[in-house]
Amino acid sequence: MDAQTKVSRAITQLAFKKETCFYGSILLSVGVRRNDAIPTMCTDGTSVDWNWDFTDSLTPDEVKGVLLHEAMHIVYKHMLRLGSRQHMLWNIATDYVINQHVIGMGLPLPDGALINPIFNGMNAEKVYEQLLENAVQVNVMPQWGTFEPPSGSEADMKQVEASIDQKIAVAAASARARGHLPDEVKSLIARMEKASVDLYDVLKRSIGGDQPEDLTFARPHRRSYWETGVITPSVRKDSVGNLIVGIDTSGSVSANELSKFLYIMNALADDLMPESVTVITCDTQIKNVTRYDRGEEITTVKVGGRGGTNCQPVFDLIKKENMPVDHMIYLTDMEIWDYPKHGPDYPVTWVSCDIDAKPAPFGQTTYLT
Repeated sequence: MDAQTKVSRAITQLAFKKETCFYGSILLSVGVRRNDAIPTMCTDGTSVDWNWDFTDSLTPDEVKGVLLHEAMHIVYKHMLRLGSRQHMLWNIATDYVINQHVIGMGLPLPDGALINPIFNGMNAEKVYEQLLENAVQVNVMPQWGTFEPPSGSEADMKQVEASIDQKIAVAAASARARGHLPDEVKSLIARMEKASVDLYDVLKRSIGGDQPEDLTFARPHRRSYWETGVITPSVRKDSVGNLIVGIDTSGSVSANELSKFLYIMNALADDLMPESVTVITCDTQIKNVTRYDRGEEITTVKVGGRGGTNCQPVFDLIKKENMPVDHMIYLTDMEIWDYPKHGPDYPVTWVSCDIDAKPAPFGQTTYLT
């Protein structure tokens, strides 16, 4: 059996078998092509390239294992999650995660597969952190089955991600119809469903409701202008009262997440015209309290501390100072070790910057993605 036949049969068998049909569908939806310019097998998220000599040296089952490995790189978007991490170390971390899934499905992998039981149950980010902290463990390099970040602009990256999401949705529907969606994929689908929710719309509904009173060009809609450059009317409605915004400054909220959150808050202030917005930053204790009156832009957040995470001081301050509050929004990673025992008598919307975090014990929890 030559290399091309091994690849074709492997994809067909992966798609036919119930336990692997999800990943087989992914492989059928991307280009799987011969490319002897690469040493083994590789993906950039849009295609899977394979080398003839490498593939020809493998058994048919090993070809299935490596193709399944590459499909998992695509499904988990490892090439898009690289960020500022070291490419090779990130590749090693992701291999440790997905290889345990391949082995768990009963497929063999070629010699040199990165497998270590100490990483079982960890995500790639956690494995990467451990590898950084314990560099002595990095004594092997990936021998095959790598990934490369797709080239292009940020818009190109978003297009690749959207294409992968579409392929995942189609593959998941097919796998459900066959009665088998892998457990690790179920959590991925749940994450995608959370990420599809528009935080701005969630917050707008929870604070101000769905029905606008009127439209006016007296104050152009800032969010629409920022995003499209088109001047559109803003909503004119009665004030939604006084908002309090708690921000976790424990170090888990990144500068990019904070910037996105501030943009959304300013857009909400434009649309809903609250009497005031009071921003309270806190790690294990209150760091800063800044009040913005109606119409004032929230230009920055004073971040201090970067310690642990405790939201109790924020609720205590509101009660102690008898601060006017009609709605509260709290941005955090949800790794809070001391929630109030009882929710307050005003509505609270938690905005988690960790899409896998459990909801808060009271109020509404949504996600910053």
